[in-house]
Amino acid sequence: GPSFQVRLNEERRIRTLEFELGAPSRRVIAEGKVHVYDLVSSHGIDVPEQLGRWEDPSDIPWDDLPDAVVIKSAFGAASRGVLPLHRVDGGWRIATHEDTITSEQIVADLQALAAQETIRPPFRAEEYLDDGSGSPPVDIKVYAFYGEAPLAQLRRVDQHGQGGAAFRIIDRHRSDLID
Repeated sequence: GPSFQVRLNEERRIRTLEFELGAPSRRVIAEGKVHVYDLVSSHGIDVPEQLGRWEDPSDIPWDDLPDAVVIKSAFGAASRGVLPLHRVDGGWRIATHEDTITSEQIVADLQALAAQETIRPPFRAEEYLDDGSGSPPVDIKVYAFYGEAPLAQLRRVDQHGQGGAAFRIIDRHRSDLID
């Protein structure tokens, strides 16, 4: 496979061995997405405006949130615990979905995912980034190895939470690494 895949596999093997030996994790993400936002922001990198953090989603002041907001859990993957929301009459609508849901339903869904350990707190509300396409914004994951960031994964979905994402892997010069 491509050389970046070799590096990712190396890191997975190292992490597995470190875990088996009881060594502390060297991964920044190990402390959760909230920590990553704090870290990158401390280095002058722009992140969406953070509107609040709560240990329990029932503590989120839904009436005080802006009409477009993203709710995220600190731990989760594949869009679980990430809700790009728009306020509508009677509640909220998840971006690219038609159904209206109430804040009580959102809280119950997040609490159920947390009980299953699919996601973990804290939960946060952040600025909704909108490029005008009606789709959720591109998700960018930057992979760093030993102080260098040689590649990034760009992921775009047409329908939030439904899979079917389009991926690009690029190097630091924005060249595609896979076709």
